[in-house]
Order: sequence, then C-alpha cells, then structure tokens
Amino acid sequence: NLTEKQRFMDGEKNIAIISEAASSGISLQADRRVKNQRRRVHMTLELPWSADRAIQQFGRTHRSNQVTAPEYVFLISELAGEQRFASIVAKRLESLGALTHGDRRATETRDLSRFNFDNKYGRNALEIVMKSIVKSDSPLVSPPSDFKGDFFKEIQSGLIGVGLINVEDMSGILTLDKDYNNIGKFLNRILGMEVHQQNALFQYFSDTLAAVIQEAKRNGRYDMGILDLGSGDEKVKKLDCRKFLTPGYTTSGHVELHTVSVERGMSWEEATHIWADQNGPDDGFYVQ
Repeated sequence: NLTEKQRFMDGEKNIAIISEAASSGISLQADRRVKNQRRRVHMTLELPWSADRAIQQFGRTHRSNQVTAPEYVFLISELAGEQRFASIVAKRLESLGALTHGDRRATETRDLSRFNFDNKYGRNALEIVMKSIVKSDSPLVSPPSDFKGDFFKEIQSGLIGVGLINVEDMSGILTLDKDYNNIGKFLNRILGMEVHQQNALFQYFSDTLAAVIQEAKRNGRYDMGILDLGSGDEKVKKLDCRKFLTPGYTTSGHVELHTVSVERGMSWEEATHIWADQNGPDDGFYVQ
C-alpha cells in the first residue's frame, strides 16, 4: 500500500483507489513537496453511514500544505430512499461547517443544503404533503405528471404499508402517524415502498419544498443565515435605520434595525464596453 501510495504521489499513477479500512492515516493531497501536484478529484462511490466516517475519508485528500483544495464528487443513485444517507451526511457536514466557520453560512447557502431536507422548510413541506395525501389539506403543487395511475390513491396505500398512515379498524378513517413530519423517519420508511412509488412521492415532496421556499422568499421571510455583504464587487448602500429603545434602560440599551440594498453585477456602461471587446458569433446578451 505504501509503495502504491508513493507511486501516486510521484505522478507515476493518476488514480488511487482506497477503502475505508486501508486508508486511515495516509495523505493523498496535492502536497507542495511531492511531484504530483495536480488537483485531486475525490469520488465517493458509496456514502458512509455516519458523517464522522465521511470526514475521515475526505481528510485523505484535503490537508494542510496543499497547492489546491480537492473537488468532491458524491455518487448517489436515483432511488429516492437513498437521499436519506445524503441528507444525514449533508446535515452533519453543514453543522461541522457552522462550528468551524463560527457562523451559519454553512447551513443554508452552501451547495450541500440541497441534500439537507431536515430544516423548518422541509418539515413544513412534509406536513403539507402528508396532509394532502390523507385529504385533510389541499395540495400545494400538482402530483408528478409522468406518474401513471391515481397518484394519491397509490401513494396512500404505499404509506399505509410502511406505517406512516394508519387506518382505523371500525370506521376506515385514515390518520397520520404521530411522527409524520419527521424527515428522517419519512426517508427511512419510503425505502419500503415500490420503486416507482417512492420516486414519485419524493418528487412530489421536492416540488412542495420548492414551493414552500419560493413562498417564504416572496413574503420576505426566507432565512438565508448570516451573509457577507460587499465582499466582492458588490455595492452596498444603507437605506434606512430604525432605533428601538429598551424599556427601563438608558439610550445605551437599544436595538438598531438597518435596511441595506446590495447591488450585484455591473453597470450598463461596463457591460457595453466588455461587449465591444467580445463581439464574436457566440457573444452577446441573454434576455430573460
């Protein structure tokens, strides 16, 4: 193993295949002291069951004294139930990012957030989905268009089979399980449904979640965590400042609410100057 590792670091071999058992402790990063300093692309063939093990694996190629940070590629099948593993690992990695960065930037704005459904928007979307399936609430979005058959009827029977929906013995009335909006339980149980059912249900859940987030953004209630303003070429301008005094305190005990506008992008003049320099057949403006 050490010989093969050295061949990879010397550039004699371009691909290193490592297992969890044999990879602990070895360094495969693009170290400044080795011959092979090309950027590492770390592909995970199977997501580990725990985020701690995932961190151990990623740590092989992401270490100090490296020329470039690695690119990570996660391979996940299209089976909806498998999103559970991605969701668990993503949530742990995001919380780790929040702890190491000292803020919440890692939780809502990073790319991993699309795999983490276990947040207030995900739970809200799941509640709407489950209630619409038992007909106790109106659906927020229409069911997947490519689903053959009666979507709500089939998904209803599938969820009864995995115990997320209960049927009263005498009356036949459908009731939801007490943890019906638990994301982890939902992703775990739908693994027991037929493949076409779980994929359609997960698609319906994803569409509902997108609608919930869009509605929150439209109402100005979407929480994006802590953001950096004016970090690049952005123009930040303070529009308004409101001061609220705390009862029983002097003027030192007060809260200020600042409203700011952030202008990202470039002016029309800058855009036309760039366009004048780049006027090939494939250059131009996109119209929305």
